[in-house]
Amino acid sequence: MGQLVRKVSVAKRQDPLIDFTTLAKIGRHASRSAREKALSQGVGFTYAKGGRIMKRNPDGTEQLIRVMDDMNDFPTLQADLCQD
Repeated sequence: MGQLVRKVSVAKRQDPLIDFTTLAKIGRHASRSAREKALSQGVGFTYAKGGRIMKRNPDGTEQLIRVMDDMNDFPTLQADLCQD
């Protein structure tokens, strides 16, 4: 019996490493997965939110590490990736 051949769309797709919207989605998914995995294994993690560096402990408590002095000094994803 013959094998089935899967049809693939011939539409040109953007490279996800060039398309910043797709790259941001990939990054958010990877970040979310890493946080969930860390907590499930009893490990805390550090993150930046609202101009603050925070640490989330495995028990769910959060600790302020420091307030960021200059929010404008934090590079955007596009600026960070497009360095020449």
